[in-house]
Amino acid sequence: MNIKYDIQETLASGSTSKVKRILTIDNIEYAIKIMPKMLKDIKSFNKEISIHRSLNHPNIIKYIDSYEDKDNYYMVMNLAKFELYTFIECDVGINPLVVHFLIKQLISGVEYLHSKGICHRDIKPENLLIDADGTLLISDFGYSTFFRYKNKYRRLKFLAGSKEYMAPEVAMENYDGELCDVWSLGILLIVLLTGTLPWDAPIPSDQRFKTFISMKYHYYPPFTKIRDKILDLIKKILVVEKRRFTLEMVKDHSWIKEESSVARDTLFSLMPIKDSCKLVFTQPDDNQRLIAGSDLKLSQPINNCNQICEQKRFYKKGNMVEIKNEVTDLLKWMVVPHKILEDGISFSTTDTKRGVLRGDIIFTKVEDHCYITFRKIKGDFKEFKKFLGAFADNFSEDNN
Repeated sequence: MNIKYDIQETLASGSTSKVKRILTIDNIEYAIKIMPKMLKDIKSFNKEISIHRSLNHPNIIKYIDSYEDKDNYYMVMNLAKFELYTFIECDVGINPLVVHFLIKQLISGVEYLHSKGICHRDIKPENLLIDADGTLLISDFGYSTFFRYKNKYRRLKFLAGSKEYMAPEVAMENYDGELCDVWSLGILLIVLLTGTLPWDAPIPSDQRFKTFISMKYHYYPPFTKIRDKILDLIKKILVVEKRRFTLEMVKDHSWIKEESSVARDTLFSLMPIKDSCKLVFTQPDDNQRLIAGSDLKLSQPINNCNQICEQKRFYKKGNMVEIKNEVTDLLKWMVVPHKILEDGISFSTTDTKRGVLRGDIIFTKVEDHCYITFRKIKGDFKEFKKFLGAFADNFSEDNN
């Protein structure tokens, strides 16, 4: 394409990519994902582009363009109003009526992918977007691949995805592409309904996973927060590959087949987000992914809360530079060592138990507001909550 893009402000930033808003010469808005070449090879970039550009479905974010220069790869896509992740309340989740409304759309999108012989392999809230009309959109095809090509099926052997949403057989590097997506859908249901991840990784050394697979009944959190009918579906998904529900069987489950009681024009009244601070975002960063070759055999830390709760967002109306300076001044006042970065602030301090607490702060401009995200990288979750509480007590956040 010969469209000239005028790159605007950063919408989101992470360890491996940035997302910025762009304008065409006709003043049309898109989002552009910028990936440094030092962090992504040409083969994987071309594969992602090849898959994404071949897709055309109402529940898949639309691919627009791609190109590269000497330093970066660029992917241009439609803008989406919201990231699903922002609606999930820690330890609470989302209204089950809304979850039902959204999950039916997700199933439609995944069914389309599978019909083309493609599995996503990284289904999670960060990769699911919602537009202004309430349509769910699947994004980020960086780990997608073909499990069927020219009517020839193959089992997959590559470790890919995010460990929290990964099926056990993926960790063993021998799995069915369709069924690994179904497993991720089951984990997603738990997260959306409870605001909690059930375990850190589907491996024997993870005590919560070990407990789940060893018990017939699950009368403990987060499963006690889920209605029996929905839990029945989840338990038929989160089983060994040979006994797992297929996507067709998921579609045919009594809960999925219920008529949705949520209308698109009332959807956002049931979602816990501030109307004045709508996030324009697409293609979330993959900082939480499990890198191929990582050692899944290592035991994982077990906390009562987990990565769903490991970030906190504040909202404030005003100039982003001034708000960033205000946050910086407050960190100085709190005697928190920090470093100013191009798109945010990194900090590292000692918590009340003399442990290391490290994280970053990302600033996102949303209309006339600034969206401030604190993300924990290292440290105890409860200590992170104390740190956020101390910050919140002294930061004049907008409350409406």
